[in-house]
Amino acid sequence: MNRQIVLIGRPAAIPGPEHFELRTGPEPLLPDNGLIAETVALSVDPAMRGWVSAEANYLQPVALGSVMRSLGVGRVLKSAAPDWNEGDLFYGWTGWQDRVAISPEAILWRVDESLAPPSAWLSVLGLNGLTAVKGFAAFARAKPGETMLVTTAAGGVGSIVGQLAKRSGMRTVGLTSASKCDVAHDRYGYDIALDYRDVDLAGALDASCPKGIDIFWDNVGGEIADLIFPRLAPGGRVIQCGTASIPSWSPWPEGPRRERDMVVKRLTWSGFLAFDGDDHANEAALATLRSLVAAGELNHDEQCVVGLEQAPAALAALYQGQNSGRIWVKP
Repeated sequence: MNRQIVLIGRPAAIPGPEHFELRTGPEPLLPDNGLIAETVALSVDPAMRGWVSAEANYLQPVALGSVMRSLGVGRVLKSAAPDWNEGDLFYGWTGWQDRVAISPEAILWRVDESLAPPSAWLSVLGLNGLTAVKGFAAFARAKPGETMLVTTAAGGVGSIVGQLAKRSGMRTVGLTSASKCDVAHDRYGYDIALDYRDVDLAGALDASCPKGIDIFWDNVGGEIADLIFPRLAPGGRVIQCGTASIPSWSPWPEGPRRERDMVVKRLTWSGFLAFDGDDHANEAALATLRSLVAAGELNHDEQCVVGLEQAPAALAALYQGQNSGRIWVKP
């Protein structure tokens, strides 16, 4: 039998266990030119909040009553697809379930267990790493000595971005929770790590960035971003990777206007998605990540949650900042 986590309700803001249900059904049938695989590692991603929302954006909402969308690592059990054999590992769109019938088009790339364990392909060698490398390469225009500030600096993407910035000779400042400041500094190499809940965060930012902020990699938006924009240096670059602090986009939240900052300081503000571009761009980013991981030059941390039924609670814990490292589920 095949266990599946299905979406049964649409959250008004942050999804929780009450919006999902564990169901059991028959093992899927082998599709023409496709695969049957067992899932060995499943992702828990901040983007899932958008995927379960009623408002379509870059992907259609997950349908009520259907398996929750997720990336995962699968091991091939049966194959009717050329170039795929029993035992092969892949990274792709598996959903939260024990078994998946999948077409080769839904597979992103092969998983090489000799380089890193399957779980690492959900993070540093998966969507997190791809996002960090492609966004940094496309929009940072980094120069040695410049200051880069990153929100959720100890998160799956922020931890990698900080290390890429340090490799480029930048001075790095990270915002994270108080419990993760030491990790951001000691493990991910941030020159300064600040508690984003500091009652005098404005003063801490001024002291840490006396010459202003040249690059702002933002994963949260909202009130934190409102504090940072006035502290951007002329010619500053804003890389908008996420909006995790916004609980809901209905009604649309209001905030300070930034048009004047954009004009007077000649700023650039860029948004992007990890899968923007073509296969060549993805392959180039993955090659960079493979090289850094193989050389032991990119630190990453993980938190494993055991049991498919624990996936919804793991998602809720992610939004509450309770995780330590990239959270993933071992079915």
